[in-house]
Amino acid sequence: MSADDRKPPKGYQSRLEGVLKLRAYWEEAAQQELGHAKGLLREQEERYRCNTERLCDAADDLLTRQDANGLDASEMGLYHTYFRWKCAEAAQQYKSIQALSGLCEQKRVVLLEAMRERQVVEVIEERRKEIYRKALMKGEQAVTDEIAGRLRRNP
Repeated sequence: MSADDRKPPKGYQSRLEGVLKLRAYWEEAAQQELGHAKGLLREQEERYRCNTERLCDAADDLLTRQDANGLDASEMGLYHTYFRWKCAEAAQQYKSIQALSGLCEQKRVVLLEAMRERQVVEVIEERRKEIYRKALMKGEQAVTDEIAGRLRRNP
């Protein structure tokens, strides 16, 4: 379809222009909401990754210190408390990641629905334009036929 085919025919008045703008606005809003939700998900995944790295680093440190000079009971207690805290934090972050993944999926569905609704309105608008074009061409053809008929009758 060329750019000229997408232009409304001369004299065409769209009654769906407002609806189309509204659908486009909803689609844009849904895209922004999905982008925001994906950003939150990426942040939470990065926090989770950093948390697990810290946990692994602490475990490596514990093993290194234990091998080097041994640890007393108070240091072991501190490590134990730290590991429990980090594991609880990781579990909470994992739950957040799951919730944000669900939210992203919901936002994606909303976006797809908004896109579909906008496309439906665009198709309806294009069909109306085509009907208008055909009626316009039919009227022009009738005028041309009438002029040609007059010319034949009155040479």
